[in-house]
Amino acid sequence: QGDINQDVPADQGGDLPPSTFSSLAKEGYKPEASEGTQIATTGPTYTKILEKHANPLMRILDWGAGRGKGTKEGKDAGYSIEGFEPNSNPDKRDIAPEYTDATQIPDESQDLIINNAVVNVVPENVGREIVRTIYKKLKPGGSAFIQSRSWNDIKGMLETSKTKLVGPREVITSKGTFQKGYTPETLRMLIEQEVPDA
Repeated sequence: QGDINQDVPADQGGDLPPSTFSSLAKEGYKPEASEGTQIATTGPTYTKILEKHANPLMRILDWGAGRGKGTKEGKDAGYSIEGFEPNSNPDKRDIAPEYTDATQIPDESQDLIINNAVVNVVPENVGREIVRTIYKKLKPGGSAFIQSRSWNDIKGMLETSKTKLVGPREVITSKGTFQKGYTPETLRMLIEQEVPDA
């Protein structure tokens, strides 16, 4: 099905290899910086997803819950939603996650998994692993909602002198956070490559 980065122009990092946590560390990136990427509008996004795709009887998982804004929004609305976040900072979170390691989540246990703007804050190889693991945690017939920040949204950051292009449509922002931009086509391609039976 091809490389999702094969048509990325050089001025968007197409001539650079995809980032890894090792290569990002050499650029001074610290993984805990990702906790600064969850914003207040996360909650309403979860509300829209839950109202359209869930019911209170479903077992729902917020995968990559960050500060827990989406998990809290779901709980407050009466849904049976739990959070998974391996890098939860007790000083900054709205609600503690129920899971901090993916191995704690039983396979084939979830009706719906929401992965909102997570694959864009990790290197592509980690995003691929996330997609594969999410699929293992879904019940047969379950659904996953995987959303990413778009490249169109991220590329404007390059106008800031402190933002650095570090890979194909990948930047370290002026805040020290990592972002990989996807298009609808490249995100779909990545998912189909990793879970072709989905």
